[in-house]
Amino acid sequence: MSDLAHKWDLPLNTVLESGHLFKQYAVLPGFEEDEDVFRDGLVDEAAMMALVCTLCDIVTIEDLPVTPQDIMGIVDKNSDGTVDFCEFSHWYHERAFLEYMNLTKTEIETRRAGCRLGISLADMDHYKGLFNKFDADSSGMICKKEFKDLMHVLMKVPKDLDIPETRITHFWQEADSDGSGLIDLEEFISFYIKHFNTGSDNPMEDYYKAFRRCSA
Repeated sequence: MSDLAHKWDLPLNTVLESGHLFKQYAVLPGFEEDEDVFRDGLVDEAAMMALVCTLCDIVTIEDLPVTPQDIMGIVDKNSDGTVDFCEFSHWYHERAFLEYMNLTKTEIETRRAGCRLGISLADMDHYKGLFNKFDADSSGMICKKEFKDLMHVLMKVPKDLDIPETRITHFWQEADSDGSGLIDLEEFISFYIKHFNTGSDNPMEDYYKAFRRCSA
């Protein structure tokens, strides 16, 4: 193992740990009598997915935010459909930097949303917290009823006062940019930043001032 660690420029402990795992999932081709698991052994896609599930402590690969093809595209360097010990050891060494080995599905989706929107991780944590507050049923989406509650809170309109349905519909259509009938995290953040971030234009604040005068 020390020779392989030196040859592949990997820490010896990495090679030892990866070797222990590799032996559990690799099979020998069966062409030669003196085959060695580290020299000749191979892990196919199904075995690789089972191994990833073990490392991530999940039941099935469907619980990951990536597909088997995504994983094999990283580990199977020569694209022959199987993983040899060298490929596996390098993947095992790099796995600490792979999102799906360290974060939950929700955390990965939040980070990717932040990248698309150009928002820092700290700010995304803040916006995700707000989103979760208004996503009362924890469905991962904000429905029309939840949006009404959201508008009352953000516009500081008392619950015993109604926001005209025409205004709710107007803002709903603006927030639900893809017309799906639900507001996802990215749509919520874009809507919130536009109207409620400090220093942003806030036509709803002007509307509410007029609304209070009419209600007085």
